[in-house]
Amino acid sequence: MKLIVISSPEALACEASQVHGLFERGLEVFHLRKNQYSREQLEESLRQLRPEYYPRIVIHGHYQLVERYNLKGIHLKGQFLEQAESGEIRQLLRLAKKRRLSVSGSFHSIEALERLQAELDYAFLGPVFNSISKTDYPAKISLKEACAYLLHKKQRGKVIALGGIDESNILQVQAAGFDGAALLGSIWLSEKPIVKYETIKTLLSREV
Repeated sequence: MKLIVISSPEALACEASQVHGLFERGLEVFHLRKNQYSREQLEESLRQLRPEYYPRIVIHGHYQLVERYNLKGIHLKGQFLEQAESGEIRQLLRLAKKRRLSVSGSFHSIEALERLQAELDYAFLGPVFNSISKTDYPAKISLKEACAYLLHKKQRGKVIALGGIDESNILQVQAAGFDGAALLGSIWLSEKPIVKYETIKTLLSREV
């Protein structure tokens, strides 16, 4: 099962070195999500990371930076992807396909994911547990319902569980049939983010 790490939305001390440490421990995909950042700020965040890791990075905005920095792909909000007939979205998806970029999106209900017309490489679905990083943001996705959906889903792309995932429940996510899990609060609210990542990764490797 694939593990994806999403950046903290805010700047953190020693953030670049922590991200480098995650890549060195085998992290395959890192989502750089800084929704309040200007293009210049996001570009500065990229410049602090080693170019060798750019092909593993997906960004959540300022998509013009993808080609400049040879990034892995782009991530869109589910409500934008539901507007797949709009000219802007069609153009963005065509461009991503032409440049062989990964395209992913976020969804907060199974129904929204089932309505999706655009073809994605993978979709975040959640929160499956109460959020770690956001207070008063409870689980919205039942693992039982998710399991039933994943057994019969029509979409070709993978589905990645999101929300409140840590070492205490990662195996429940795996058992439900998700293709992967996205980690955010469990990593960045930990005193030792790299150790936390390795702990979760080791749990999954033991179940293979």
